[in-house]
Amino acid sequence: RMLLSGAETMVDRIIRKIKLGGFFSPSKTLMYEVTHMHPVSGGDARSITMYSDAGKRIGKMEYERNNRECKIFKITVDDWSNVAYATDLLAFFTKEMKKARVGKVVTEVFDTDANTHGLLQVFRKAGYRVNNIGNVTGYNQYEVTWGS
Repeated sequence: RMLLSGAETMVDRIIRKIKLGGFFSPSKTLMYEVTHMHPVSGGDARSITMYSDAGKRIGKMEYERNNRECKIFKITVDDWSNVAYATDLLAFFTKEMKKARVGKVVTEVFDTDANTHGLLQVFRKAGYRVNNIGNVTGYNQYEVTWGS
């Protein structure tokens, strides 16, 4: 745990190894930074940033946690060369929510690029419910939920 500029900004760094394919595939070391950005009513706003072992940013999530609920405001995956990156980012986030005893996670995803359906598949495989809730300004909108 590190204290960054300002007493309210804390960063936890976690190292994980993941497999990028089948049993004989090489493993990659990833680093996660969990940043406690600022307090909000009843909780706090945080971000999770995933980096490769070379220090390149692979993905990021920003979310707000209140009591037992969480709202994801932003999720980006910069490297879609292997779906294992997106899968591990979501698995890491879900594990953090379980540790914090969060009972419900919600987010909205807009179909804005070629990677949207890949991201929705990652959510589905992780046990999240994905519902198409309509079309907003020309883009399909999906509600993604986990928990009750």
